[in-house]
Amino acid sequence: MLRKYRDGDERRIDMTDESKEFFEKERDYFHQHLLTDESYTCIDSKGKVCGIMCFTLEREKIYQGWILFDRQRGYKVLRPFKKLVDLYKKNGNIGYTVSMISEKQNKMHRFFGCESKEKEGDKQVWVVL
Repeated sequence: MLRKYRDGDERRIDMTDESKEFFEKERDYFHQHLLTDESYTCIDSKGKVCGIMCFTLEREKIYQGWILFDRQRGYKVLRPFKKLVDLYKKNGNIGYTVSMISEKQNKMHRFFGCESKEKEGDKQVWVVL
């Protein structure tokens, strides 16, 4: 189930190594985005936080998105997040993300319906139109 992000939800996740590395690089910056942007938390039937997704409006109808994953749940939260991505797309928005390059990331982004675009250094740009 998805709900609006609540301050501190990220502390209730045992983040995957990838999520932790991403978030810890600029914790204050990302935390501020969770508080001010369009952020959603996935919780299970017991109220356990399984993941967090954040959309930052870059300019009209263009959003940058990113996800924090729980080590125990991993990619099991993709279905609720895909519904959210599909809703943004249905409403005429364009979404993009920049991720590390790996087969796991490739599979996840293809599941979301993203297209691989250019590379930025050692990162891959993905776009949902």
